[in-house]
Amino acid sequence: MDDSEFTLPIISIAPYVSRICDANSMKLRQETSAALHNACVDYGFFYLDISCYIDASETDELTRLAREFFALPQAEKDSLSLKNGDHARGGV
Repeated sequence: MDDSEFTLPIISIAPYVSRICDANSMKLRQETSAALHNACVDYGFFYLDISCYIDASETDELTRLAREFFALPQAEKDSLSLKNGDHARGGV
């Protein structure tokens, strides 16, 4: 087996963030949609490249927050479990 079998696809959302709406941008959106579909069918997972949409400092902050969360004691993380929620979906 080569390493590509274990590498998740990285798919850019740039075509969907662009405000340009011409034949080329529509082709890129279709290619992105196909890539998303194939990743879901072939792998079940993928990386979504949002670098065209947000500043790198935001991903740095998300990384910091994730590390802070996972460093919490297990009991504190368990208290935040979905099973303890009000079963609402969406924003607050």
